[in-house]
Amino acid sequence: MKVKYAVWVLLGLLVLATAVSCKSSPPPEAVTPPPERDAPDQDSLNALEAAEDRALAAQKLISDFEGPSAFPEDWKAANSLLVDADRRKSTSTLQEVRESTDRYITAAKAYEGMTGEVLGLYYEARAEELMAARDAAVDAGAWELIPEYLEEADDTVANAVEKYEAGNYYVARDTATEALAMYQVLKLGLDAYDVRMAIADRNFEDYDPQNVELADDTLRDAALDYSANDLAGAKDKVNTAMLLYNQAMATAWESYAADKGAEAASDRQTALDMRANVAVRPEYNAAQDVYNRANSAFQEQKFDEAARGFEDSVRRFGMVIAETRIKRTAAEEALERANQKMAESDEKARNAEIILEGGEE
Repeated sequence: MKVKYAVWVLLGLLVLATAVSCKSSPPPEAVTPPPERDAPDQDSLNALEAAEDRALAAQKLISDFEGPSAFPEDWKAANSLLVDADRRKSTSTLQEVRESTDRYITAAKAYEGMTGEVLGLYYEARAEELMAARDAAVDAGAWELIPEYLEEADDTVANAVEKYEAGNYYVARDTATEALAMYQVLKLGLDAYDVRMAIADRNFEDYDPQNVELADDTLRDAALDYSANDLAGAKDKVNTAMLLYNQAMATAWESYAADKGAEAASDRQTALDMRANVAVRPEYNAAQDVYNRANSAFQEQKFDEAARGFEDSVRRFGMVIAETRIKRTAAEEALERANQKMAESDEKARNAEIILEGGEE
């Protein structure tokens, strides 16, 4: 009976201990789930992409139209905004997408704020460049010799202006570049033509006929390329033609200078044989100085300068020879008159002697 009572007591104590133990330990805290974050929708992602594209397009426009060199500080500031937008770009939540979008729009606005000044400065410089190229073509004879080609280039400039005013900046730039090339090719072609005319005026074709003929063919091919709007091909051919004409001209000047030098040397010797260096010393010395300078230029391979110097010395020695002949003729006539007078005086003296002798008789 006592044993049974002890068992119940023991069980009671165990229950009491368990109850006390549970009562002294705090209940476990409930875990609060994190707040739900709004996921970005497709519209917000599209807006982010559009903002990024806008910033990149604005950056490219400024870069393509020389903005970095024209406005370096503004360019640096705008680039910093774009770099920051790239670095902090996030698409994890709707809020982060919107913040990223705002940063790209801020960068785009920074570039776009430069656009007016950048484009204005760029096209002002291009306008000056076009005007200078046109003036050079006109000075080379475009207005008188090829007015239809000059008018075509002018129309291309007008087209570029229309594109610019319509906001088609890249098309305007390409059209202006085309017009510039047109003016430049026209000027180069006229320069080559001018050399060709100089060759013809001096009858220099026979000194280097092969290069002259090849240059003529090349210049005609350049005109065909120009008409086909192959401006690069036309420019290359015009430059080739100019090179050939210049080679022909150089060969001609060397040969011509040698010929005129020989002519000048011959005239100089004639003058010396006539003793022009004594009869008309100042004029002879002047001709000799020109002759010496021409010889020096020939030795230095400045053949065009030498040729012109020899031409001048030929002219001068010719005048020296002519003046010497006039003086010699005048001297001979004077001597003849003196001799005649002396003869007359001798005759008078003899007559007087005869008379005197007769009188003495």
